[in-house]
Amino acid sequence: MICMDFTTLEDLKLRIEPALKNRVNYFKKLGINDITEEDIFSYFFNSWKNKKDLSLSEIVNDILNCNYLNIRYYKERVNYEKRGY
Repeated sequence: MICMDFTTLEDLKLRIEPALKNRVNYFKKLGINDITEEDIFSYFFNSWKNKKDLSLSEIVNDILNCNYLNIRYYKERVNYEKRGY
């Protein structure tokens, strides 16, 4: 598991939901309306799954300091792969 404080992925998502909502709201204030909580979670989950024993504070810090361009690029790459290119 990514973070030792949680036994399931759903527990983790529930705990970091306030940080995800905060970041989505921040992006919306900037006029960036195409990034969702799930987009942010998916983006980071791919990098977090390669790490062991991340603390909750490290996870929240990643979320609150993420760059929307990285998430957009990730979304485009995932959509591209889904189309089979």
